[in-house]
Amino acid sequence: MESGLQELKFSRYNQKVELSGKLFLYNALTGGYASVDEEYRDNFDKCDFKKLDSMKELAELPNAIINQLMEGGFIIPKNFDEFNVIKSMHYRGRFGANKALTMTLIPTMNCNFRCPYCYEKDKKYPVKKMTTEVMDAIIKYVESRIDSVDHIFVTWYGGEPLLGLHEIRIMQNKLIELASQKDVQVSGMIITNGYGLTKEISDELVQMQIKTAQVTIDGPEEIHNRTRFLKNGEGTYRRIINNAIFIKEIQKHCCCDSFVSIGKAVILCYEIQKVCSLFFQCRVNILTCKALVDITYAALKGIILFISK
Repeated sequence: MESGLQELKFSRYNQKVELSGKLFLYNALTGGYASVDEEYRDNFDKCDFKKLDSMKELAELPNAIINQLMEGGFIIPKNFDEFNVIKSMHYRGRFGANKALTMTLIPTMNCNFRCPYCYEKDKKYPVKKMTTEVMDAIIKYVESRIDSVDHIFVTWYGGEPLLGLHEIRIMQNKLIELASQKDVQVSGMIITNGYGLTKEISDELVQMQIKTAQVTIDGPEEIHNRTRFLKNGEGTYRRIINNAIFIKEIQKHCCCDSFVSIGKAVILCYEIQKVCSLFFQCRVNILTCKALVDITYAALKGIILFISK
């Protein structure tokens, strides 16, 4: 395979991470994710991803592994310009023909956590919720745009949005009803602290087409509980993790093929081995995963994405 490798180079967006004695690879451009088998560990340990043209350590690998590395975007043709791809994606996102209506809605600014770094700390966590007048104004706005879109995507934010679940139900069902009259799709995600994300609520969110939830873990339990605690000072880590495990029955909805998962919980958590060891419970070979995770942020915090079809 050495002759073929002469026409290839490493992606500049590769990352190597060692967790619990295992080596993992991640490509921040494609979302390619890999667990390296021990048989090939020495080859990858010797790889210097910063030297893009240094491919000699891969020369002895089977063609099947090389093909999987190419599929994941870890190695690419020498004439492939990744930065141009990023610029193209950026300009397409800014100026392309986008027929999706995207909104970020806040059902409440109230929160059951008292994280010391939160921007709400100085605002004393207002308990007001989205009013009927605001809901009506949003629906009126959507009605004014709906003939020019084919998809409505809502991100539910807060505060802790699950404290405004009643308002989410009203708005999401109104949007679904309105969209159904125009053959427009509705989908959404929720950014939640995960404390109230029980299996029952997760099931209900999926029914309302809210099929992605993002939950932040600030590290292993003893660290997380120092910064993400309830109003009474009680830690939250164990309940959040238990919620993730309890909804594993929804695995049939999972859209990340072959990714390390418990239920529909997908975690990328660098340098936080105790959290990772909870989730890396199944053997994963070289594979491609389209999880949309900001690797820079993931390097600092554990990010759990609950992803359903």
